[in-house]
Order: sequence, then C-alpha cells, then structure tokens
Amino acid sequence: MQIVHHKTIITMRKIAALFVLSVVLCACSSSSQQESTDYEDQTNSTVAEATQTPVTVYYFHGERRCASCVAIGDETSKMISTDYKTQTDKGLISFQEINIDEDKNKAIAEKYEIAGSALLVVKSENGKDLDQRDLTGDGFKFALNKPEKFREKLKEAIDAYLQ
Repeated sequence: MQIVHHKTIITMRKIAALFVLSVVLCACSSSSQQESTDYEDQTNSTVAEATQTPVTVYYFHGERRCASCVAIGDETSKMISTDYKTQTDKGLISFQEINIDEDKNKAIAEKYEIAGSALLVVKSENGKDLDQRDLTGDGFKFALNKPEKFREKLKEAIDAYLQ
C-alpha cells in the first residue's frame, strides 16, 4: 500500500512540475511590460533594411515576457549602448528589439523563423545576411542570474563578426 502511495506522490510531483514548466514557457513566448521597437518604423517596412549595418543584434519577444526574457533584452540593450557606442555611431552595429506579437513585425519574425523569444547576432553585407549566431540558450542560461557571463558570450559573438 505504501508503494502505491509513493508512486502516486511521485506522479503528482511530475504533473505539477510539468504544469509549472508550461506556464513559464507560455510566459516567455508571449508579453512585456516594456515597449519594444516597432520594426516597420525603423526599417520603412522592408526586412532587408534591418540588416544594413554589418552586425545587427535582434532581440525578438512576445507581449508577455518572463524575468529571463526581460533580462536578455535589458542586458543586450545596455551592452550595445555602452560597450559598442563607437561602433553604433559609425554604423557598424545596431540593436533591434522586436515584438513578434505585433502584426507589423510578422515579416521579420518569419524571415528568421522566430516563434518566441530569441536573440540573434546577424552578420550582413550589402543588405544580405551572411551568417548568424543564435544566443537564445545562453541568454536564458545567464542573463538573469549571471549577467557577466551572458555579456561575455554576447561580446564573443559580436566581436567575431566585427573583425
């Protein structure tokens, strides 16, 4: 009888863990308390114009964002505006924060096959993407609790494309 009871408790714990995980994932793929960049306003509504700088860092998110999603956007924005200010001023790098839940941003989300939160570093030349690095996993791993490690990973990706 105790074995059956023990198995029931373990099963209930697994169900509870799956429920919590699904709630977190849903929150990450859909909302924000912060305003995002309107992709169309910045690029005159063409996807190709978004990558006119040799390096573009895209932060995609939905309307609702979890704490990790917000940290990814905040840390990335802060790093680009401080550590890469000179390169930004020279037109070598840009940062685009894009809310994929807004209809006007569907084209860019489709171009990069984005359906939830994502952080991409894209290298381009003459308006054509040459390569990209997906730092979404590193963002979720480090941006909230180890921001210095996240910035290190982001810097590696950006610097590799700026050379």
